[in-house]
Amino acid sequence: MNFNHNAIKRFGRSYKWDAMLEAFPETEAMDIMPFTVAEMEWQTDPIITHTLQTYLAEDILGYTKASKTYTKAVCQWMHNHYHLDIHCDDIITTPGVITAIKMALEVMTTEGDGVILLTPVYHSFFKMLEAVHRVPATSDLINQNGIYSIDFEDLEAKFKDPANTVMIMCHPHNPIGRVWTRDELERIHALSLQYNVPVISDEIHADLTLSGHQHVSYGTLDPQAIICTSVSKTFNLAGLKISNIIIKDERLRHQFVNHGERYGTLGANALAIQAAEVAYRKGQPWLDQALQEIEANAAIVTERFAATDIIVSPLEATYLIWMDFREVIKKDPALLQRLESEAYFFASDGEAFGANGAGFLRMNLAGPQRYIVEACDRVLEIVNKL
Repeated sequence: MNFNHNAIKRFGRSYKWDAMLEAFPETEAMDIMPFTVAEMEWQTDPIITHTLQTYLAEDILGYTKASKTYTKAVCQWMHNHYHLDIHCDDIITTPGVITAIKMALEVMTTEGDGVILLTPVYHSFFKMLEAVHRVPATSDLINQNGIYSIDFEDLEAKFKDPANTVMIMCHPHNPIGRVWTRDELERIHALSLQYNVPVISDEIHADLTLSGHQHVSYGTLDPQAIICTSVSKTFNLAGLKISNIIIKDERLRHQFVNHGERYGTLGANALAIQAAEVAYRKGQPWLDQALQEIEANAAIVTERFAATDIIVSPLEATYLIWMDFREVIKKDPALLQRLESEAYFFASDGEAFGANGAGFLRMNLAGPQRYIVEACDRVLEIVNKL
């Protein structure tokens, strides 16, 4: 498959393309693309689209549930990739990971409880906690020249505080692109046990772990944890709204399911189930090629900005690269705004990921290579003049 075609302009049917157009109407006529929302600008694996076309031609779009063949495909994927052995009954299908985490919080905690987060972190976590009236208990990651680590002394203080009743872990971590090591995960698990604070592990980016790194599913260490997975990032199927939530604890799983049935937040649509199953069974070659493209694009960004004061964090997983513009902003406080209005460079504002993300940008690398190159060159044209 050709991953380097021209960008498909998705005005009128894409959040990030429409946001770019609304802010700068002239972009409709330009050959550029936005680098904000975490979805790919590559076409879906033809194996998946062909499966959906066949289904539409031969089947019925009726009420559908995940079949045994579907859950077996999920189990096999988790075993083959992460040595995480689960039963079909451990899997609960929901329309999305954020929906599932909201449900879990409403089952496991009460309003006003603190929820531990390692920041900067996925911005939707903050919106989600506000929606369910829980309080972020943030533990800032240590940043040493773009390389991030966990402040375990501060994290233990958060676990020890009785106001905090659960931790949401982003693993691999968005936006910094870290893959937490087994040692780090074991230390988190030890704190979880010591202070009786359960962990919800969002592993939606696990399949996007890059070469030289290994994703250790938190579920292999802690059978009491909730593990959130999905094909949405892996195979660019976010619009189909499907995720697989793994809950081995039978009592907690029943509570989760009962809560979901109350509000109709379980299950997925017919096309989503078909797409996800074929992705798990036949999508690995496409994914392998996508990972190669992501690594190549990350290398381009790192190389292009190496001679500047922009610090690019090493990318271990995801297709989201984290860049520190704070030194450059000292020369021009309006730089980030200029990058949009003059360079037409649209990345995600780091401050949305927590207060310690101010002065950073998160760039989505999952797109045709030439757009990455051209965007970097437009940024450099402004930065090099400072």
